[in-house]
Amino acid sequence: MRLPSPFDPKPWPEADIAFLCETLRVWGPDLPLLAQRQRDALKGISKAVAPLQKALSELLGGSAKKVAPQKNPAFIAAVTALLRWPDLTQAQSFVLGFPVVGDVPYSGVFRALAGTADDMEDPAEWLQREGASVVDDLLTKGPPKDHDVILKVTLEEIQKGFCSPLMSRAEVDKRFGRGRWRPLERFVITQPDGKQRVIDNARKTGHNAHTYMLETIHTVSVDFVASCVRDVFRTLFSNCSDAVPPPCDWMAVRLGTDDLPDAYRGTQSMMTNSALAWFPYGSQALDGCLYWASQPASAFSAFTAAYFDDELSLEFIRDADVCQGGLHLVFSLMGSPPQPSKRFWASADRCYLGTSVHVGSANSLGVRVQPKISSVQKVCAKLDAALESASLSRDEAGKLRGDLQWLFASCNGSAARFAAPVLQRCQYGDNPRLDQRDLLVLRALREMAQMAMPRDIFFWAPPQPSTLVYTDASFEANKLRLGWVVFAQPPLKPIGGTCAVPQAVLEEW
Repeated sequence: MRLPSPFDPKPWPEADIAFLCETLRVWGPDLPLLAQRQRDALKGISKAVAPLQKALSELLGGSAKKVAPQKNPAFIAAVTALLRWPDLTQAQSFVLGFPVVGDVPYSGVFRALAGTADDMEDPAEWLQREGASVVDDLLTKGPPKDHDVILKVTLEEIQKGFCSPLMSRAEVDKRFGRGRWRPLERFVITQPDGKQRVIDNARKTGHNAHTYMLETIHTVSVDFVASCVRDVFRTLFSNCSDAVPPPCDWMAVRLGTDDLPDAYRGTQSMMTNSALAWFPYGSQALDGCLYWASQPASAFSAFTAAYFDDELSLEFIRDADVCQGGLHLVFSLMGSPPQPSKRFWASADRCYLGTSVHVGSANSLGVRVQPKISSVQKVCAKLDAALESASLSRDEAGKLRGDLQWLFASCNGSAARFAAPVLQRCQYGDNPRLDQRDLLVLRALREMAQMAMPRDIFFWAPPQPSTLVYTDASFEANKLRLGWVVFAQPPLKPIGGTCAVPQAVLEEW
């Protein structure tokens, strides 16, 4: 009755990983020599396209000159051609800017979406429709919550060149035309570490609803580490039948991480699509892309080929940081060097995507992943607040779903999905109140979060015994029933049960 574990690392389905495995097999401890030659070649390419970059710098739009003058679209175009990279519009967009609303060009990097945008209102018509009245309504409101923090951060962004100086409504009307611009509202979220982040609420103001995307962004998971390590080992030790691989003095698996500065803000908007943020003190044109808007997420994600600005380096050579050195050089040549203050050199233990990843025993045993204590505490704190108030707002439900996804994806798999109906209803509905059944679900969810244990992914040792759950359903006399049997490991005995499925549950499905 033994079934394969859903947590077993699968072969990574990208040719780049297979190429890495074969390169490690051929070059072994001499890989740093090859890497240095490749870095020299990249520097040579950057030098060769310098005249093109100089010419393109003369064509930069106003937003690009303010926000991203250091970006190197000439180098981006060159490596796009050499790599046959599917996103052919990125270099051009770093010259002309990225649209804030309207159609987002297909990058070919992420998963394609089906459907058409025939039913989406034209952004130009949307800007004109009730544009003046929207501003009138906003002017009648008082200052937003945390307006002092919003103003402070905004003034800092003005100093960095991410947006224009503050303007009056008359000045904005003169620039864009009366009723031909739509304001953005900003709010503040406080992170668990106390840092306050200003958010551009493009969903509330309708900007996201007038953005059409042809693909959906997806993220890499921490399981990438285990899958990649396992693929390398299978290539290097393909003939090994022992319980552990032979010793390899030159290899030591390590992880490094880097953070890109001003990720979304460093991706400029098109001049014709500049968004306006409105404050009681005046308004401003946002030249950098918006935080929490659909299009900027797509633009930045295509630049990094990931949904976030935390970059991962997986090293295999004991005494050389081959991957991290290459990552630093490539991003620097593209004009977006990682932040030195947030650089963590490769080691056996690192935090990545809210998860502690331990690879120090990968050569002999496997990889361990576990949620950070702060991640568990953050989820429990949000659940406690919802349980105490018996309510869950749309924004809090959305953030809680995201936190749970990261937490349970690393250890408990899909165990938290039983709470999805409650969280989705609160996130997309209009009633934040929680009834007794909802509270019971959230209490169970909190217990599961507190019990989150480390997950070990073994490469050489036999798999750990697992608990099997058999379920079946019956439909007799117009009554749906669900039954189950849990086969735990000895000395525990199997236990089973059955229950009727209420009509309300079926309707939620």
